[in-house]
Amino acid sequence: MADPAKLELLTRPGGEAGFQKLRDRQPPRYWAHKPRRLPQTEWEVTAQPTGADGARHFVLKKSFVQDSYLLLSSKEYYLWDTSTPR
Repeated sequence: MADPAKLELLTRPGGEAGFQKLRDRQPPRYWAHKPRRLPQTEWEVTAQPTGADGARHFVLKKSFVQDSYLLLSSKEYYLWDTSTPR
């Protein structure tokens, strides 16, 4: 039978130069810390005018609280749009 899955993390204690390897045989407790998409009411995407080279870009306003923006290419927008829950 195969060994159970394990998670190995490199950690560096404060004030030390080297890393320590932290092993955990129960990764589900780390699943709570994985990135999650914000609710759709907390971000918006706006199409920008087509550039001189014909490229289309989009601006993702990531946070209404902090005014955080990200410029997306057409391919990046496609990935963002297809991963949006409907």
